[in-house]
Amino acid sequence: MSADANRKGPRFVEHRAARAWILCIMILTAASFAAPIFTNAESAQNLALGATPPSWAHLLGTDALGRDLAIRMLDGARISLLIGAGATLLSVLIGVPYGAAAGYFGGRADGLLMAAVDILYGLPSILFVLLLLAWFGREPGQSMLFLFIGLGAISWLTTARIVRARCLAIRELDFVTSARLSGVSHARIILKHLIPQTSGAVIAYATLTMPRVMMEEAFLSFLGLGVAPPRASWGTLLNDGMQSFREYPWLVLAPGIALAVTLAAFYNIGDALRDAFDPRERPR
Repeated sequence: MSADANRKGPRFVEHRAARAWILCIMILTAASFAAPIFTNAESAQNLALGATPPSWAHLLGTDALGRDLAIRMLDGARISLLIGAGATLLSVLIGVPYGAAAGYFGGRADGLLMAAVDILYGLPSILFVLLLLAWFGREPGQSMLFLFIGLGAISWLTTARIVRARCLAIRELDFVTSARLSGVSHARIILKHLIPQTSGAVIAYATLTMPRVMMEEAFLSFLGLGVAPPRASWGTLLNDGMQSFREYPWLVLAPGIALAVTLAAFYNIGDALRDAFDPRERPR
């Protein structure tokens, strides 16, 4: 096992494309969290300026209210990343212990727990997010909170299935049997022995979950059901830009390309992590 683990690190490090995508995400994250330093000066409304195409003064142009689009996009990136990371973390916190418990106990407990997962899979989960936002998230300060709660609450099902499948195999190994015979509690076995053994798969899948959550948030915000003004996410910027796409196409192209590139980055990083932690799933 140790030799196998030692090969995982180099295998991922040697993935040049993944390293490049990680660098892109790091630069985007750093820039988005530094954006508030410039917000007061650069993103204030300037109705006299209005919508202007990209120039040296405004690299991505300005919107209909004269606000610098580059700064607005960095503000939106920060919100999209925070919602994506928060919802992904919530899905891991729910899905990992749930799946570990199902895999460890097996039998009737496993059947009941996974039957609940199958039922939830069959429900239109996005409606849960819409209802949550309609009831609790209409205030500007609450929309982000209930977005990541709602998206996280519907994103844990696959995580639970992945962890459960791993734990079904791990629970039969000698060190788990030895711990059980030694009188170690079930909770300790799950937390100390099973869950750490699934960490690689969980990290890889979490990296693939985050872009899906970001895409769902952008879709909801594009429809006007997500992040509430005056805050902006890439979805709200796309919504604003579509209203005047023919006259000001840069208002749609800039956030659209940024969103596509960011999603591609996360998907490629997730694929590289999956290849590193589970060589059996690598394409042949």
